[in-house]
Amino acid sequence: VSSTSVTDADRARGLVAGADGYLTEPVSREVLLATIGALLRVRRAEQALTAAVERARVAQDEAEQANRFKDEFLATLSHELRTPLSAMVGWIWQLRSNPADDRIRSRALDALERNTNLQVRLINDLLDVSRIGHGKMELEVTPVDLEAVVEAALDSVHAAVALKQIALTATTAPIVVMGDATRLQQ
Repeated sequence: VSSTSVTDADRARGLVAGADGYLTEPVSREVLLATIGALLRVRRAEQALTAAVERARVAQDEAEQANRFKDEFLATLSHELRTPLSAMVGWIWQLRSNPADDRIRSRALDALERNTNLQVRLINDLLDVSRIGHGKMELEVTPVDLEAVVEAALDSVHAAVALKQIALTATTAPIVVMGDATRLQQ
């Protein structure tokens, strides 16, 4: 607000220099209040824009993180799905190479069955993840011996552990809890 620089050129110079508004004295109450209201609306719009830009940045960061998690999940999934398939392909090759060897045929059939079951379990686990995501997971809660659950879990990863030449041992003791044995094994 100026009482000395009151020409249009003065107003223009003030606005060009960065003023958001330029009033000259005497200023009426209505013009002062209207100018203040207009400047407050501009400020609120600037704040809303800043908040929207920040929300967009946060959403983009979250989307990028979710995309990284998806990529990691898919890499792990493809590895886990390939592991039993690789074992199956290897045993099929053994069967074709040594069709008359009963010992190899027996080991191959056991390994093929074990890895087929592992593959089915992995696919069922994926379906369970989808069900959990949609809130449709159903649990079958019964008394469960955790020792048996741990032993079954160890059996289910035996082939994958052996392929990676990892030693896996567990010391267990019988204990019964209420739960879903299949989900606990997962």
